[in-house]
Amino acid sequence: MNNILILKFPYSSLFGGGEKHTMTLVEKLNPKDFKFYLASSCTVLLKEFQYKKLDFEYVKAPTEPVSKKAILLFILKAPFFKLKLKKIVKKYKSEKNITTIYCLSLTEKILITKFAKKIGLKVVWMEHVSMERWLSKNPLKILYKKYSKDATIVSASKSISQELLKLGINGENIKTIYFGVKQENTPYERSAELNNKFIIGTIGRLTKEKGVNVLIEAFKKVSEVIPNSELQIIGDGPDKKYLEHLTEKLGLNDKIKFLGFQRNTSQYYQNFNIFILPSLKRESFGIVLIEALKFQLPIIASNIGGIPEIITNDQEGLLFEPGNIQDLTSKIIWTRQNYQEMIYLATHGQNKVRQLFNLDKTISEFSKVFSHEVSK
Repeated sequence: MNNILILKFPYSSLFGGGEKHTMTLVEKLNPKDFKFYLASSCTVLLKEFQYKKLDFEYVKAPTEPVSKKAILLFILKAPFFKLKLKKIVKKYKSEKNITTIYCLSLTEKILITKFAKKIGLKVVWMEHVSMERWLSKNPLKILYKKYSKDATIVSASKSISQELLKLGINGENIKTIYFGVKQENTPYERSAELNNKFIIGTIGRLTKEKGVNVLIEAFKKVSEVIPNSELQIIGDGPDKKYLEHLTEKLGLNDKIKFLGFQRNTSQYYQNFNIFILPSLKRESFGIVLIEALKFQLPIIASNIGGIPEIITNDQEGLLFEPGNIQDLTSKIIWTRQNYQEMIYLATHGQNKVRQLFNLDKTISEFSKVFSHEVSK
């Protein structure tokens, strides 16, 4: 039995691709071979573990040091929290016989890795997010590089792996594992016939970096050309009120629907006519893209981060310049006018998902990472 302690002490707690990825691993890895525990301040993961009736522990922690203010406070509090983390890890090793710690945020990566390795635990770091902001200019980067030598670093995309290499991380410690989706026994095939409405959909956290404001601005122009168009926005976050105000300001209240966070999104992918991921930055992969392609859904996405690893322009969908409202507008209108061709591209994407982004493959690769013996 491989007993794994998940640690996460984030800057903020919102349900996104990283949280979905974590819960998928917990649920899908063979329960006969793996058992997961959670010690965290992340309210999202704590709620998910409680909902699934899994073992968890709330741990009060300093804010993850990824902003100037948080870094200063972290430096003051780190020595005390480090002692607390050591006690927690020792407790789980003695009482739960954990073999691995799985680190999801910067806090535990730089505070507990060396100690965990010293007491014979395997250390796995997960990197879901681009390094461009939270680490590349962070003075604590020196500790990240130092302790990375004692960890296996799993990156969600080749884009992130390249960023790690540029930071000076040893390539032998880095392993790219793509997230995958469960394959259906009967492949979904989308009709090229449109319903009365042309439904444009997006799913994600409502934060500035996700660029939903750009999509709303583009939709204003799209709705003037395509009167029966409708925009459905699924997700929640700190920018929700701002986006609702923007919608009202543009006179789009009757054409844009804010549907909030949805645990099961499959029905929405099936009802959308097109899916758009308008991210401005930090989009290291885009789990929603492979979920959309699974349903042969036409896609337009920002040409940024790890997105081109899923969508090659004019092959599996269309890419647009991040933040370029006119570029996005023209591609949405083109999609409506050439919908059959977009279905054709989505079919290529659907096949790519079956080959490269298969959940069974993801689980198999993580199983090997977590099962690897530790040299003592």
